[in-house]
Amino acid sequence: MLRSFPFALASILLMASARAAEPKDLAELFPAGTLAYAEIGQPSGTSDSLAEFVKETMLADSLGHSHDRRDKTPPTTPLQGLKTAGDWTLLTSPEMLAESKRVRGIAAAVTGFDAKTGRPSLAMAIVLGDGNLAGFLARKYLLTSDNIRRVGKVDGIPVYQNRGLTGVVVDENNKPEPNDDPTPAQGLAEATYLYAPGLFVIGSNVNAVRDVYRRFAGTEKSANFGASLHLKTHAEARKKPGIFFCADAAAFDLQLNAARKVSNATWMKSGLVAYVRFLAVPKHVESFSGSWQLQPDGWALSATAVVAKGGASPLLALFTGGEANAESVRGVPPDSAMAFTVAFPTKEKRAHAILDLADAVGLAMGHVGALPSELAAEAEKTGFKLSGEWLPVVKSATLAVPNQPGDPKAKPVYPLVILTLDDGAAAKAWLGNVPRVSQLLSGSEKQPDPASETIQGVKVYGLVHASTPIHYAVTDSRLILGRDRDAVAKCATSTANPWPKLEGQPAAVIAVAFSRLWDLVPIGRVEHSSPNGGIGKSLPFNRDELPLLKQLASDSPDPRAVAVKDWNKSLAAMPPVWIRAEATGQTLTVRVTQTGMKKPLAKWLEGLWQTLEQTPANDQLRFDRPERFDPNSLD
Repeated sequence: MLRSFPFALASILLMASARAAEPKDLAELFPAGTLAYAEIGQPSGTSDSLAEFVKETMLADSLGHSHDRRDKTPPTTPLQGLKTAGDWTLLTSPEMLAESKRVRGIAAAVTGFDAKTGRPSLAMAIVLGDGNLAGFLARKYLLTSDNIRRVGKVDGIPVYQNRGLTGVVVDENNKPEPNDDPTPAQGLAEATYLYAPGLFVIGSNVNAVRDVYRRFAGTEKSANFGASLHLKTHAEARKKPGIFFCADAAAFDLQLNAARKVSNATWMKSGLVAYVRFLAVPKHVESFSGSWQLQPDGWALSATAVVAKGGASPLLALFTGGEANAESVRGVPPDSAMAFTVAFPTKEKRAHAILDLADAVGLAMGHVGALPSELAAEAEKTGFKLSGEWLPVVKSATLAVPNQPGDPKAKPVYPLVILTLDDGAAAKAWLGNVPRVSQLLSGSEKQPDPASETIQGVKVYGLVHASTPIHYAVTDSRLILGRDRDAVAKCATSTANPWPKLEGQPAAVIAVAFSRLWDLVPIGRVEHSSPNGGIGKSLPFNRDELPLLKQLASDSPDPRAVAVKDWNKSLAAMPPVWIRAEATGQTLTVRVTQTGMKKPLAKWLEGLWQTLEQTPANDQLRFDRPERFDPNSLD
């Protein structure tokens, strides 16, 4: 029954239920001092945006699409997953979207961390408004799910958690024992539910849902989050459709750091958390807020962080004063899976900003030994003025991750780095610095001697002594570096500009283009059940697994293999995702946008439908992230 929960929850999120006393502000349902908060405060406008977003796709008329598919399907072909496919498309049906306008709002928060276990306290409140259907769905889920048990009450309102029926308890003589306490014990940290007229709460424990319910009922009189300065500052943003979010970054970081010391949770000690702590330095962030909104042909996310005066932030320093242009990305392969460019600050600030960022990355990775800034200082003593002369002439840096080949036996491809310098003379001068920088980073006693050869009319140099060879070349004012010498030469001779939108962008821009999502996002596969109820053989759909290729080459390939292959491939047609970062004064703003999605989205949804309808209800559609894109693989 757990598989029914995502659908039930999504349905409730889109709709409304019986009227009850409601707070004037959703934030009043959470305590003062809440660490992170998000809300859909304008459900009606959000529903309209969703309707416009799915317009001209099969989600706008899933009933008609379903029967169009049936008309085209041979009678002998079983559509075993038709119900699953249809259930999900009902979420955007006209009836469901109309009901969603009656919801009062949805809010979620991280209110703190447990001092003993380090576990976060989470709660999501769905204020159901004046409809009835969402309340019916909440009641249906709690009523019909065989793994849900009542574990207690809050002011007379039942509280539920995931518990199975244990069956008959027997003694040593195999005779049934009387059950003196049929109510299961409460779990300290697991999904907890409370349903009352007008309110459905999901929390991480009983205390989390108790606090929300009592604030909703008006019996909890302590200070609430509604008076937060974070909310007052962004009152206008909260009035817009979509998702609004904010966080007390300094307080969150302080409590998270304390929780890390007592918790065994791997995510708290992950590389991502380390990168955020060392690069963004949340303890110096006065406020953090943003919003996510659907648009007719895409979506947009915007986030703003205000750094306290005098507070150190490598990202703030890096994104202040630079200017991105097409020259910095010239030669990037147009079909790159990912690429981004960073325009460095003005000349007098570049070395400091670059080394501060390098130090932060090193600390986040758990680097042992001298940091980059310390190595640069040592190099200055030997006459190699890396920070005094050479880093200040680097205007921008671009990283391009090429599209990986679909055939696992094909030659692997590697990232390219493009440095744009002040002029051609600076670029040629940097040729002699590459071996010196290699020696500095490797700690070698001797500076390596580069070899060279001419490829496609370009002189490509190589340092092949190390375990990881480096090839590099200069053209105009660009220095191109990479492991593949042919790719370096091709980039040096290319005049292509894959990002025409980069022209005229504001100062300090990062642009990231995911032009080949097929190679970055999870890959679908189907695991189907064996006769004894366990997971049987897995039909592999990962592009790197040869059994799929053999299936597709057979005389009668599994239709699911064909469907999933086409579905995964349709992601390649998705438009780029653009990420722009800009710093002004003490404010860092990041904007993420994806437009032009209508036609590619329609094709992708069609592939998803075909995949689901070919998947029997007792099978599981799973997703795997290709391991070659593990962040550690790019170190």
